[in-house]
Parts: sequence; C-alpha cells; structure tokens
Amino acid sequence: MDKQTKVIHNSWNKVFRRGSDGEKSGIAVLQGNMKYNPLTVNPVDAQFPETRKFNVTDIAYFFRIFSTKLFNFMHSSYSTVEATQPAFLTDMLSPILQKFELEFE
Repeated sequence: MDKQTKVIHNSWNKVFRRGSDGEKSGIAVLQGNMKYNPLTVNPVDAQFPETRKFNVTDIAYFFRIFSTKLFNFMHSSYSTVEATQPAFLTDMLSPILQKFELEFE
C-alpha cells in the first residue's frame, strides 16, 4: 500500500472500529478527491412493492383463499370483504371440516 492509502485506512479504522458495546461510532469524512457511491438499490427502482403484491396474490391462489384474508385490500371494498366471510366458510373451511368429521366417525 502506498502512503496515502495507509493514512486513509488507518483514519477510517480509528473512527469506525467497534467499541466495547459493539456499536459503530463516528462520521465518515472522505479525504482528497474521494467520492461516495451508494451500493444500494432504491426499492422503487427495484419494483419492490410490485413484487410484494405479486407474492400475496400467489399465496392466496396457492391456499385457495381470498387475498383479503391476507390483508390485501387493494381491490376491495367493505361489501367485498363482508361477502368473502361466508364464501371462506363454505369454500375453504367446510371441505376441511367435513374430512375431520368423517375421520372422527
């Protein structure tokens, strides 16, 4: 390492080394003509919200339940949520409960 690299390395370690409590301390100050380049991806750019919506829909289809049961109220109103309650009982729970009843008999 050249002299400038060693100086930057030592000053960075001095400021950002972990203390006895394990917490980092200090503020980063870039020296010379150094630039900060973030390494993260903005969630909007990565379409993170759209991915989460797609996952909720997939889970609802897999378990054959309404997406409102998974708290996805994007395309629903109060009447839609109210109508899904009896449908959940007849379409989802009744077949399972009938299997339990037959097994117990």
